[in-house]
Amino acid sequence: MGSASLKVTTKTLALELGVSQRTVSEALNNPDNRIGLKEETIIRIRKHAEKRGYRPNSAARDMRYQRIPDIGLLLAEREDTGSATILEGTITGMVRMLQKNGRSLRIAKMTDGDLEDPQIIRNLLRDWGVAGIVINYIHDEPERFRELIKRCQLPFIWINNRRQADCVVPDDRAAAGEVIRRFLSMGYRRPAYINFQESHHFSTVERREGAVSAMEEGGLVPLTGPLLPGLNRTEQVRGFKEWWENCHEKPDALLIYNVYSAMVVEDALHAMGQTDVRRVFFHTSSFLPLSPNVSVVVLDSWRMGEMAVTMLEEKLQQPERRLPPRVIPSRLPGLVE
Repeated sequence: MGSASLKVTTKTLALELGVSQRTVSEALNNPDNRIGLKEETIIRIRKHAEKRGYRPNSAARDMRYQRIPDIGLLLAEREDTGSATILEGTITGMVRMLQKNGRSLRIAKMTDGDLEDPQIIRNLLRDWGVAGIVINYIHDEPERFRELIKRCQLPFIWINNRRQADCVVPDDRAAAGEVIRRFLSMGYRRPAYINFQESHHFSTVERREGAVSAMEEGGLVPLTGPLLPGLNRTEQVRGFKEWWENCHEKPDALLIYNVYSAMVVEDALHAMGQTDVRRVFFHTSSFLPLSPNVSVVVLDSWRMGEMAVTMLEEKLQQPERRLPPRVIPSRLPGLVE
């Protein structure tokens, strides 16, 4: 029953009712009744369409009435794993670019079960009425969803999810390497990279690789902090302090994976009286109450949102074209050599 309803079109309804396709289209989509249909004809067509489960193609209707179709943002609903996280500023960047293009943004949030259900995905894409979609599912997206989205007829772009094509991501590896190089040029001699969390997101690998590579380029034996997954903040503070005490050469500068690990480091350093250590962590904003020795690698999420829309516009012009990944540089406003 459900699969049959998916195939109902104005042409289907016209054949079943014995009227023209234009008559059906006008009865369902034109409240002004510009061609003067009889009221009973309109009622009969609308009742039959409802009975058959017909849903209008909003994007096609927008084009017919010369409205520019909107863009969709698909959000995952898995806050417990971090895979649904959307970087602060991303939506603002998207909206700003969409307004320049005369479009609006529509947002849908779905569970993993929804994303793996072919009928739910088809219904969403059919009823949503968007020209294309930006997908914010940053890691561990369901395999079946990947297959479904490839088969859908709408252009799509992944955001903050590194793929072989059609994605926009921050340049985590380059940013981490640049921080370490700046540490060394500023006279620090024992930088370390710190991340307490385990994650399948590409940034956990790329930030560490960038930092380690820059240490090796500087002639150093790479120094990285302990992984402390599954522990509460107090336990992580204790674990970091133990690691610190066991370091033969104490770090004089720290590059930290994110704000959550940075808060643990702050607690530990204050408890040990080591607040002179230089600290830099990744975040979406530098407008935070930071101590003098702390600064931020700013992930340019506004620019990522703008680029996602720009790429989607390119895909709308050439739907079959696979776009190479676009990499957005981060900013280091508080780390001056």
